[in-house]
Amino acid sequence: MEKPPVPRSNLALIGVYFFTPAIHRAVDSIVPSARGELEITDAIQWLVTSGATVRAQEYSGYWKDTGRVEDVLECNRMLLDGIERRIDGEVDDRSVLLGAVVVEAGARISRSFVQGPVVIGAGTVLEDSHIGPHTSIGRDCVLSGTHLDYSIALDGSTISAVRGLHGSLLGRSAAVTGIELGNRHHRLVVGDHTRVEVAA
Repeated sequence: MEKPPVPRSNLALIGVYFFTPAIHRAVDSIVPSARGELEITDAIQWLVTSGATVRAQEYSGYWKDTGRVEDVLECNRMLLDGIERRIDGEVDDRSVLLGAVVVEAGARISRSFVQGPVVIGAGTVLEDSHIGPHTSIGRDCVLSGTHLDYSIALDGSTISAVRGLHGSLLGRSAAVTGIELGNRHHRLVVGDHTRVEVAA
């Protein structure tokens, strides 16, 4: 049941599912709920009622509802706290990497300071930048003249000449560039394939 007013137990669905193609027939067979949405719980109940095999398993590890940006960043922090240092990409002798930093193969770091825990994805180029703790940078990103911490930049993101990005989430292929208007901090939530200019 989706958000029952009186829960039947102290267990909840955490949103991790593995379905066979039968789920498509189930979704086609249900109607929108009072909220006007097709509920995954209704589709699962349809499978149960139709005699399909439906199994559940208890999970006791870390879990967090990621409905807000803050929640996604907190999950990122928890995951990064468990990484170990691994440098497979190129790091020049003018760069400093402290702590648990992962630089995937094909990534290049030049004249930059990186303080872990941080992950820098394959194919990413990092130049003249400062990357602070709890930051995940996806694959094929370009960061130059940037200070970024406690943030996530998804694959293909570009950030240039922006100082003081903190608690930010940048979508795939997003571009953020700075213009000189003073020194301030910014917080961004940037969707896929968008472009934002920020006063640097």
